[in-house]
Amino acid sequence: MKKYFITLCTYPEGNKVKDVYEKQNKPRFIEYCKLHGFEFIEIAKNEAEPYNVSFAKMFWIKKNMNKFNDGDVITYMDIDCCIMDARVPFIFDTDFSIVEESTGVICMGTWSLRISEWSRKFVEDFCSEKIQKDIKKS
Repeated sequence: MKKYFITLCTYPEGNKVKDVYEKQNKPRFIEYCKLHGFEFIEIAKNEAEPYNVSFAKMFWIKKNMNKFNDGDVITYMDIDCCIMDARVPFIFDTDFSIVEESTGVICMGTWSLRISEWSRKFVEDFCSEKIQKDIKKS
C-alpha cells in the first residue's frame, strides 16, 4: 500500500492564505508525511477546468487513477487546515472518510480515500459532466 498526501495550492503568490501555508502549514504537512510514510504532492493547477477550482483535487485523482493500486490511500488537506500533532495518524479503514469539526460541521477540507472498486467509481461519477452541471446549478 502506498500513501499519498495531496493539497491544492492554486493561490497566487502574495495571497495571505498561501503565505501562511508556505511558512506554517506546509512544513507541518511535510513532517506528517515523513512520520507516516506519505508521498507529499502539491496540486498547483486547476485540473477541473472549466469547473470550480475546489474540485481540482478530485479531477487530479481521476487523471492519475491509473497510477494507484487497490489499497493505496490518498489523504487530502486544504492548505488552510492545520495539523496540530503530526504524531497522530490520519487513516481510517474505510473507502472514504471525512473529518467532522468539533462543532459537528462536516469539513470537506480534510478527507481520505482508499483506492478500491467503489472509490474508482465514486471519483469517476463525481467528475462526470452530469454531476458537475448539477453542482453548478445548485
